[in-house]
Amino acid sequence: FYNPITSLLSVTYMRTIAEIRRSKNMAVPNKKDSHYKPIERVVKRFNPVRVPKALEAELPFKSKTKQVKTNNPARAVVLDKEDKRVADLLGQINLLHKDKTKKRREKVQKQKDAYAVKRRAEETEADARRQKKRKTFFRREGQNQKTPNVAKD
Repeated sequence: FYNPITSLLSVTYMRTIAEIRRSKNMAVPNKKDSHYKPIERVVKRFNPVRVPKALEAELPFKSKTKQVKTNNPARAVVLDKEDKRVADLLGQINLLHKDKTKKRREKVQKQKDAYAVKRRAEETEADARRQKKRKTFFRREGQNQKTPNVAKD
């Protein structure tokens, strides 16, 4: 059973919560948990990047850590702590990046060499198969030429 609606003017729909509050002059409830709170973030302090001594020994002189001694302190250019720390950190990051790319290149080269050896082995096997196939083909051709073909009338 159903009752079809012929006119939408007489229909009263369900009211929303906002409409009910407005009609009853009610305020919106204020929940403490619903308010935004300031985010407190702790500043992260990372340990300094350590370059292994073996790796540093392989570096060119330009990239090695140096302790420069000058006789005339008036002419010495001294970086402040922050600039020195930034420069040291950038140098260490660059060093690690170069080392990582070097290792990656060596790994790729090893893979290429292994693949080349595999390809050479496959190529020699394929050549042997082709040679054998040719040999059997020409042996049969030679046998067919030895026996005279009888012309059929």
